[in-house]
Amino acid sequence: MTAPTIIFSAPQGWGKGLKRAALQVEFGCRHVIDDWHPNMGICPGALHLTSMHPTDLEGYGIAPEDIHRRGWPCARDLHRPTAPQRAQTGNVALAMLALMGPLLLVVLIGFALSASHHLDAFTISDHSTEVAVAQDIEEAQRGEQQRQRLNVMARAICGNAEWEELGSGAIRCIPRRGLKPYAVQLAGAQP
Repeated sequence: MTAPTIIFSAPQGWGKGLKRAALQVEFGCRHVIDDWHPNMGICPGALHLTSMHPTDLEGYGIAPEDIHRRGWPCARDLHRPTAPQRAQTGNVALAMLALMGPLLLVVLIGFALSASHHLDAFTISDHSTEVAVAQDIEEAQRGEQQRQRLNVMARAICGNAEWEELGSGAIRCIPRRGLKPYAVQLAGAQP
């Protein structure tokens, strides 16, 4: 007695791989071919496991009565388009996309601009206050950096003595123990 040749179709995730041994015993096949595709050819006496839809298999010339199917809903089988119908639908969709491409591009650019707050649906927003705040913050940071540099230079010149800023980059060291204060113009400072 020869082993039967079986094509078994079930959706991906149905458990064909986990149930392969049980299916092999059930159908009485000699060996199992996982992830089978019709382009691979049919091996006599083998259980061919595939997740291709039965109507797709029929498109390869396999008779519906030769396909063992499980897990496919009946309504989906009845209303599922064949591979040539899906290809034709795809070609129509591509043609429509080619015609609507420029319009779609304009719409997408409009959405992108409005989402990034560069274009408001009703008014163009004025960012002058944001710019002014940013400039104020930048100026404050520059001022703080200049004060820190001045402090470092004054400590280098006056040492542990007290000092005060005279303006325009000049400082006055105030020594301890009653010595006379002296003024120093820092290099690179504007008088």
